[in-house]
Amino acid sequence: METEKAIGLIEAHGVFHGDHYSFNSDEFVQWCREDTHQTLSLEQANHELAPFCIRVGYAEPIRSWRYYLT
Repeated sequence: METEKAIGLIEAHGVFHGDHYSFNSDEFVQWCREDTHQTLSLEQANHELAPFCIRVGYAEPIRSWRYYLT
């Protein structure tokens, strides 16, 4: 998935906390399926999110993420 599309999904659906959005990879997979009709596994979602999101906590395979505004 293109980074811009992923960020658009996060900004549309994530919980906004002033300087960042919070969400988890299971939610991201659901948003991809509902909004873009793209099917991702949790592993694929985690791989796609890692370059531009900050992982929070140690849960597996559903990881919690933060996307900070730049």
